[in-house]
Order: sequence, then C-alpha cells, then structure tokens
Amino acid sequence: MTQDALNLEQFNETTLQNLLTQLSKIYSSNNLLILDPILSPYLNNLTQFSKLKQAGKFQNIVWLNQAILSIESNVFSKYSSLIVIIPGTFSSENLSLLGKFVSTIHGLKVNIIVQDLSKSLLYQINSLFDGIVSFNNILENSFDKPITVTTGIKVYNWVTCPIYTGDEILICDITEFSGLDQYFTNPLVQVNQLTKSLIELMFHNKSVGKFLKLKNVYGKGNHSDLLIKQLLDVKIPEYLSENLTKLETEFYDSKFHSNANLIVLERNIDFIPVLFNQLNYHGIIDDLFDIKFDTIEDQEKSQTLAQDELYSDLKHLNFSNIGARLNKLAKFIQQQYKSTSPDDNLQDMKQLVSKLGSLTLQQDLIKKHTIIGENILNKMNNEYQEFLEFQNDLFEMDYKLQLSKLKYFFNCNFPVNFLWSSILLIGIINDGISSKDLPWIGQELQDNYGLSAVLSLEELIKYKLLRIIQESSSDFLSNLGLKRPNWDNLGLSTMFSGKTLDINLDDHSDDKTASQTGNIIPNPEYIIIVLIGGITRSEITCFKYLQEKLDKNKQIIVLTNGIVNNTKLFKFINKTS
Repeated sequence: MTQDALNLEQFNETTLQNLLTQLSKIYSSNNLLILDPILSPYLNNLTQFSKLKQAGKFQNIVWLNQAILSIESNVFSKYSSLIVIIPGTFSSENLSLLGKFVSTIHGLKVNIIVQDLSKSLLYQINSLFDGIVSFNNILENSFDKPITVTTGIKVYNWVTCPIYTGDEILICDITEFSGLDQYFTNPLVQVNQLTKSLIELMFHNKSVGKFLKLKNVYGKGNHSDLLIKQLLDVKIPEYLSENLTKLETEFYDSKFHSNANLIVLERNIDFIPVLFNQLNYHGIIDDLFDIKFDTIEDQEKSQTLAQDELYSDLKHLNFSNIGARLNKLAKFIQQQYKSTSPDDNLQDMKQLVSKLGSLTLQQDLIKKHTIIGENILNKMNNEYQEFLEFQNDLFEMDYKLQLSKLKYFFNCNFPVNFLWSSILLIGIINDGISSKDLPWIGQELQDNYGLSAVLSLEELIKYKLLRIIQESSSDFLSNLGLKRPNWDNLGLSTMFSGKTLDINLDDHSDDKTASQTGNIIPNPEYIIIVLIGGITRSEITCFKYLQEKLDKNKQIIVLTNGIVNNTKLFKFINKTS
C-alpha cells in the first residue's frame, strides 16, 4: 500500500470553507461587505466573488480605506448589517479608521471577520469600541464562536492555512511587502508564523499513516536555528500530545517511517537574487507590473493569469525566449488544420496546444501574452537595459570601476531603485562601502532624489543591508558595531556563517523492511524548504528545474513568508524612512 502524493490545493479549500462557515453564522440578509483592499486578490484566488456574495448575502462591496469616511451615512442605512473582513495584521492606523467609520453609522449591526484573530487584536477591537469582553475572557477564549463585543458588534475568527500559489509554493503573508517588513523589524513573528504552517503541512491529514515525519533537518542562520528547535522541541510534541492517542503517538514515534527532509534557510544568506532584476517571464512581469495571486495589477487593465495554460508553459522561460515561443506556437496553430502528417519535432507543441482548448481560445491566449510582452518591452528603455548590463558585468569589475558606473547612473539621473540596487550590490561584493565614499554618495542622493533618499540610505545601514568600512581600521565591527554575520568576508566559508544545524532524526537505512522491491510503487518523499524572509520568482524557477532532475517520487515543497523582489524591498525602506 502506498501513500497518495500530497495535494497542496487542500489548504486553499480548507481556508475557503472556514470563511464560508463564518459567513453562514451571520443570519441577516441584505448585507454590505466592507473589505480591506489587501484581501481582495487573496479572496479572488480562493473563489469567485459570486460564491462569497451568496454565502454572505450581500451584493455590494465598499473598500475599507479613507474614502469610506466621505460616503454619506444614509447610503449604509438601507442595509440590514455590515460584514467587515480584515487581515490579522490589521495596523493601528486602519483600526482607527474602522473606529471612525463605525462611529458614523447608527443602528446597524457590524460583523467583523478577522483573518487568524489574535488575542492582542481582539483586545484592541474591544478597547476601540468600549466592549464588554473582559481581559480574562480574551485570554481564555478559543475563538471558535462569534464574540460579542457590544450589542451591535460581533467578531468572528477566520482560520486560514498556508496559501498555495502553484509551483509547490506555500506562503503565509499577504501584506504589502510580503513579509519583508517583519523580517527586518520583527523576525520572531515570521518564525512563529512559519512554524505554525510547518505543523499544518506535516499533519495535513488526520490519518496517522498519511502524516509527514522528518528524517533529516538542516538549518542555516540564527533564526533558522530558533525555528528548528521550536519545531522539534515544542510544536511537534505538543501536536502529538493534543491530537493523537498514546498508541498513535507511539506508532508515529517508533514505527512510522520518515518521509521528509527539512531545510531551513534565511533570506540574509543571499540578498543578491532580491536586488537583481529578474529575467524569467513571471519574474520580469512581477518586477515591472506587480503580480498578485496570478493577476497582473499595474497595467491599464488588470490581466488574470489563473487557469492560463499558456502562461504555465511560458512563466519559467527567460523573457528573451518568449517571442520565439509565441511565434512558433502561432505558426503551428495555423498549420495544424492544413496538415495531417505528424512531426515528431513538434511534439511538445502538440501537447501544449491540446491543453489550450479551442482554436479561438488558443488565438486569444497568444494575443494576450503578445500584448503583455509588448508592454514589457515598452518599459525596458535604454536605462533599464544599461542597468541589466551593469548587473551582468558587475562581478568582473573592481571596486573603482563599480563606483565609476554608480557615478554615471547618478549623472544620468537613473531611477532611484536602480541606484539602491547598485549601492547594495557593490557593498555586498566588496564586503561594504568605504566610509570615504559615503559622503559623496549621500550628497548625490540628496541632489538628485531629495532628502528622503538620504533617509532611506540611513535605513539601509540601520537594517544592515549596507556595511560601511571605516578607513581608520580594518576591523569594521569594532568601529561601527553592525554585525552582519553572513557577510563577514564574502568567502564561501564565512558567507554562509551563523548557526548551523544538521540533524539526523530517523534512520532506517539498516531496516530491510524499508526497501521497496518488485513492482511496488515507492511512497512519495518530500524535501521541505523553508525560506525565512521570502522567495523571488527567479528562485521559484530554480526550484522548478531542480524538481525536474529529482526522482519522480521526490517532491520539493517550499514554505516561505511571501514572494519578494527589489520593488517591495525599496518600498518598505522608503516607507520606514
């Protein structure tokens, strides 16, 4: 008997069902949905809005932003109640906005559905509305039932799972910066978030025989060390004791064979993929337009990439190959109805076309991606191409030549994000920027991009993305005290420094019963890669090609906070400055 391969779609299905369950607890009809805009792409990824409208008995939607305060109160009076859906990471500013809005409406019931409601957020909501929930009730509440805050306000807990985004990638952060902000400011939140998601992944099925069990664990970095210890010493024993009988626990510990290896890495081991412009198709789209759950956001008209078989075929290719691929496909579609003789050289095209559906749909998909490609080319001006050439040649340049190129970018007034990437890349490659070069870099930033750019430079130093080498001493750490252990000397031995864990938990290599013989199909094995701080789309493509080189019974699963790029990184830096 063999195990079925793990179906990651089940996490989205469970999350959707949990939301529908909370909506079913709201008994009024003719409701109005008030939605935090950040949740909209997430909900669109889970289901069609028509299904939510039916479950929540609402027809209209209003965004929860500053514009809501300008809407006349009589507009809301025609509804029976309001359904407000907010993320669990609701900021104090947005909470204040919600309080101001609710104070303008009278006599309406307000149902607040919170994604993964925490005790701290419930406390803030209760305080905001002068609620009747005592502090002890907040501490002891399991959130399995609606919580009455006032006679007109109830709070519901929408429990969510890790979010499956395709390509065997699970994420657990849908905020504006995909978790980069918390990685720099509050990394323990990310460690807890990922540990919780790991438990959900390992024990996705309530049947003991379908659990995941770790064989080997490897971790690099201080937060990786913390996550692994928390998982092994606390969370796994806690789950087993709370959810399994003593006999089941004994079976899992001693009889059930391990089927997964765990690798935990930190983003600060290598920031270069985040700083580089991405050249694979979905990476360059994300860099130039922003992709949120397979929807291109930043175009004149949003384009959905969901259920797009052609996009699935193109997304991991280098953008330079997209035009030739589309041209070849278009010619094949034109010829396939004129010729009946098979051509083995076009077998891959035949397989792709068979997935695309009717001739009309095939033509529409080709037209759609041709337009996307043209929009990308329109964005790739001379400055963009020069910057790509700089990234390509960077490792062959010495420090002086790199700084010379940086001065050229300043003189030509390149986009400020190109300057940030250049400064950080030069710093990484040379183990820092010389202190004597910092003044002129700061002055150029102020002259060309304003005082805010200088403040952002200070933020880069504050978050230890940029090291400043003091000329008075070769020992940078003693002068500035900014220890960034992963970049002490940019050699492989020190580049990957920080705490290292390499643990063998379950070895059945001497167990003859563990071997598979005859025609028995081996059980699937999993390589779980946890990336603290996010993953780029270029790295997703790398893992995709790595998966193709592994045995068919081995499956790579990546669990991370979010999908990141240099745009999100610099948006965060600029916002904090």
